[in-house]
Amino acid sequence: MTTIGAWVLPVVLVLISILTQFLAARSRQSPVFSDDEIGYLANSIVMSGFGSIPHLSGQSYYPGWSVVLVPLWWVLQDPSRVYRAALIMSALAALASLPFYALIARRFGTAWPTAVSAAAIITLLPAITQMSGFALAENFLGLMVAVCGWAAVRAFQRPTPVAFVILGAASAYAFFSHGRLVGLVGASILWGVFLLVKKQWANAISLLASSIILSGVLFLVYRSVTRSLYPMVGKREVKGILSIFHQNPAGFLVATSGQVWYHLAASLGLVVIGVVFLVLKGRLEWKTRTFGAATWILIAALALEVVTAVYVGPAVTSSPFRLDTYTYGRYFQPMASLLSLFGILAALGGVRGKIRRTALLATMLAMAAYVVVGLRVLPDIIENKGGIWLAINVAGLTQFDWPNVTAAHSTPLVAATLAAAIGCFFLMRPRSAATVLVVLGGYFAVASNVAQVRTMRPVFGGFNNAFVLQNYVAQYPHDSVSFDTGGDEFGVSRNIYAYLLEPRPVKIIDTSKTKQLPTTDLVITRRDWPAGKAAGAELIASDSFQNNGLWLMPKAQK
Repeated sequence: MTTIGAWVLPVVLVLISILTQFLAARSRQSPVFSDDEIGYLANSIVMSGFGSIPHLSGQSYYPGWSVVLVPLWWVLQDPSRVYRAALIMSALAALASLPFYALIARRFGTAWPTAVSAAAIITLLPAITQMSGFALAENFLGLMVAVCGWAAVRAFQRPTPVAFVILGAASAYAFFSHGRLVGLVGASILWGVFLLVKKQWANAISLLASSIILSGVLFLVYRSVTRSLYPMVGKREVKGILSIFHQNPAGFLVATSGQVWYHLAASLGLVVIGVVFLVLKGRLEWKTRTFGAATWILIAALALEVVTAVYVGPAVTSSPFRLDTYTYGRYFQPMASLLSLFGILAALGGVRGKIRRTALLATMLAMAAYVVVGLRVLPDIIENKGGIWLAINVAGLTQFDWPNVTAAHSTPLVAATLAAAIGCFFLMRPRSAATVLVVLGGYFAVASNVAQVRTMRPVFGGFNNAFVLQNYVAQYPHDSVSFDTGGDEFGVSRNIYAYLLEPRPVKIIDTSKTKQLPTTDLVITRRDWPAGKAAGAELIASDSFQNNGLWLMPKAQK
């Protein structure tokens, strides 16, 4: 029995997590990412049957997260309101992972109050809390990895056909949510093959059938949903496969080492002792010739790391001015969060002191080595190539100063490494569970809120009023609308207005390739449109952020 007093800390941490998630969710009013966010939202439009089907540029997105958003269209039926609701759903996805983290900790013998506290701390990682401010799939992917982790532990400890069906189905749906999680399916298949070798027929068939068949069916669903949205479906998969065969070794090495540094720094070393915790558990499995939960998680983690490095590696060499590619953390974060949970269990006594101290010391040395190299490369990129960076890809370190946001002249290599070194020193010594949980929870709670104020709001705040032409289009409810892609850099405005103008159909045109004027009543094109002006078109309104203007064609003027 646990006392009431033992529940004070977990309750406080859970409440802080809830507050932090929803403060982030309330910080955004309009879409930011024209490919990612709009891709998921457009999938949900197709599946809901609401409005017209938008025609988008870019690459298709897997619809696992989009399924969750479908009911929003049935209830709200307004793209702006659906977007704001999607942010709430993103925050809820982060919070929904908390009970699964707690259940995992419980299955390793942790008391309930400690398990809940550890789970709440994971949801307070800045890399998670900052994603609640976007309609991205990141928090949902974290939830799916947490569900799969719990299912793997449960199947190992209680190996029944039902348990393995749950693991296989969860792995398949994780893949359906983003292709980069295909390694979870791969780990399940390997476990299923092992069960076949061991002649555990019922469990083997349950795991293999649920993971393989459901993955295949859901992949066909993905193709069907996205086929109507994009001119070519499968571009992402083709790009990934080609990256394997055209990988630059230097780019792959930089991407891998940068990711390792990032996750060690962002988790204060928890990731590495989490890996040690799993390796020690895995050794017990291997000694008894067993394929268990630790083996499954390690295989899935390694697969995700390789997929991420393969995907990010080419960007390091092709876009050397992108500072975030050198320490890209977003793609591996769903697994890093799970590993950090095991890191907390290791810090609470799950790994012997000598092994833990050795791992943390190695962590600090590895981080220092990366900083030495990074300080020789990144300042030159910032000075000579005008280095830019995308905050969402390094969200776990946005509590520090970054170029182009604060007065920083370099990425926070030194500051983040020093903070992580202090964290590693703290975790080296044996301490009470309460001390470990309070310090970690306090640090990540403060870091999350500082990140929101210092980085996320300054960087993305301007997007709240960036796209306003849909409000003026609404004043002409019966007039047809087209969007001119000529001069629309990277297709940003095209995708966002295709979404914001729902349920009105938007005709896509390109005036740079034809001398014919649009036949629609309203045209969203550039603020300066000489051909339209010469024909008598009237500029009604314009965006301040992007070069967009809404023009009323002569035939529609009254």
